[in-house]
Amino acid sequence: MSEIWTRKVGAAVIAALVILSAISGAAIVFTGAAHAQEWPAVYDPFQILTLNLELNPVDWQTVLNDETYDIEVPVWFWTGSEEPIYVSVRRKSGDPISTGGGAPKVSLKIDINEYIEGQKWRSLTKLSLENGDDSDIVREGLAWNVHRLASCEEGYGYEAGFASWMRVIVNGEYIGLYASVEQRNKQFMRNRGLYIKGATWLYKISDMASIQLEFGLPHSPTYEALCYSPFRSSPTCTTPSEGALASQLPDYVNMQGMMTMAAVESFIADPDALFSHTKNAYFADFLGGRTRMYFPWDLDSVFTDATADIYQMRTPYQTIILANSTFRALYDQIMTDLLGGPLSGPSLIDFVNRMESTLSAALAEDPNNQIEDPIPDYFDGLRAWILLRIAHVLGQLGYTCTDGDGDGSFAEGGGCGEVDCDDADPAVYPGRFEDCGNGFEDNCVGVIVGCDADC
Repeated sequence: MSEIWTRKVGAAVIAALVILSAISGAAIVFTGAAHAQEWPAVYDPFQILTLNLELNPVDWQTVLNDETYDIEVPVWFWTGSEEPIYVSVRRKSGDPISTGGGAPKVSLKIDINEYIEGQKWRSLTKLSLENGDDSDIVREGLAWNVHRLASCEEGYGYEAGFASWMRVIVNGEYIGLYASVEQRNKQFMRNRGLYIKGATWLYKISDMASIQLEFGLPHSPTYEALCYSPFRSSPTCTTPSEGALASQLPDYVNMQGMMTMAAVESFIADPDALFSHTKNAYFADFLGGRTRMYFPWDLDSVFTDATADIYQMRTPYQTIILANSTFRALYDQIMTDLLGGPLSGPSLIDFVNRMESTLSAALAEDPNNQIEDPIPDYFDGLRAWILLRIAHVLGQLGYTCTDGDGDGSFAEGGGCGEVDCDDADPAVYPGRFEDCGNGFEDNCVGVIVGCDADC
């Protein structure tokens, strides 16, 4: 009781200071212990942070019932043994989930520096907590991490951002497990060394008719130059011919990154993405030679049809960009490279296996997890979807690939990826960790190596 009372007194003091600062024009700057760890550690997909929120119960009910998604209330915020910090919370759009009794689970936005100027938590100023209302938080979080895997060291020219999971406890009550998605904002750009004042712009595409300038005034030179479809819903100039577009567009847009995002959107069968539905993306423009970068957003309708066409031609991004022979070839090559590398069957199955180990207990505890099957069966279904999707995508790319043992590796090699040296044994495949104790060659490198001196 004394600890809670101390926090409430502290909240009153800080609130008074905020009011006084507003009256006097003085700024309150407080950073405190909130900088103890940097932002990448927040988004480790194989750990779960427990986020505690303590606030007035009346304020919490206001958040739960808010359908404007604009009401922010003060809250004490901390994880682990950290000292609590004073932040704001509001409800995000989306349906509440209340299938298991107790408090409903709504998506939340945490604003770290709403009340205390300059305050950061682990080098972040915002947290976006998604409840997985259109699917479930496992698939939503996995979708973010599939995008992240495509941002790997192989050099696809793509920066998708991070996502992980958090247990959220409000006033001592476990609300549920959330997908914690890195917010696309000025701090996102700063953390990557991409922000220069007056030379960086960030835009949000809620849908094609709503491109919002998040920061940077006036519009960027790139925005002004790309005055044609598909970059404008109301074009003010004519889209260049196919050849001219292929020649000119790389001067303005990182096409390797853009087509990587398109390939991942298609792989995870996302019907509400930039290429599939002209919505749910951010892009950043720059001065000084760096070309436009695209980032995904709102991945709550994913892993739908495992047989979906990767060449749908329904939106301007598909009929103009993807149908362009130069960019189509780039798209095909990126998709092939991804399926032979970070999005290969063994790579994704290993990722899902580690997710299952990390998340199962917290999911079982979550009264609103939206998972109807037993949790092991759910993950089995997710693994089966991935292998089926890989086979269908490779087939659409024109490859005939045989996976006799169902381990996600194929016997043919080439566009099918590294050769599975034993396509009758699901425990043997390229990239597998070598088990030195079993006396077998597990990872198709030709010799038993890599574990200890006995190997």
